[in-house]
Amino acid sequence: MRSLIVASFLAFKSVVRGNAGVTILTIAMLVLANLNLLFVPSLVDGIVFSANDKLVGTYSGNIPIEAEGDNPVIRRVDELISQIEAVDGVVAVTARNTIGAQLTDDSNRTNCTVRGVDPLRDSAVFDIPQAIFEGDYLEPREMGEILLGVQLAG
Repeated sequence: MRSLIVASFLAFKSVVRGNAGVTILTIAMLVLANLNLLFVPSLVDGIVFSANDKLVGTYSGNIPIEAEGDNPVIRRVDELISQIEAVDGVVAVTARNTIGAQLTDDSNRTNCTVRGVDPLRDSAVFDIPQAIFEGDYLEPREMGEILLGVQLAG
């Protein structure tokens, strides 16, 4: 107990005799370190949650199903969609055909991904129609329409 009293006395005398600027700076550093420990993990969690939410809402959905092996084709897609829709808790299902492409214009060239979609089913699964800020989303039964992302459209 006596050593605690001596330590408290020495700490008090050090603060009283010390430089006030150094004391304030030390307290500020300790406050900032504690705030860092409290808020940075929450900030990182929020960033990860937002990125995951955006990825699921625009690119992959909750449960992507892909062909296995070297063959990129899934046979009998309509049957598979019916089986998946029959599962309890499934809200919406869509199929996408995806291929790589290269677009050229005079001397400009860029690689991109081309996806074939059913507009009704795709808009039920993904948030893309709500993210369009110029133009309209694809209409069902319309042929020859494309939807460009902001990177390609400029």
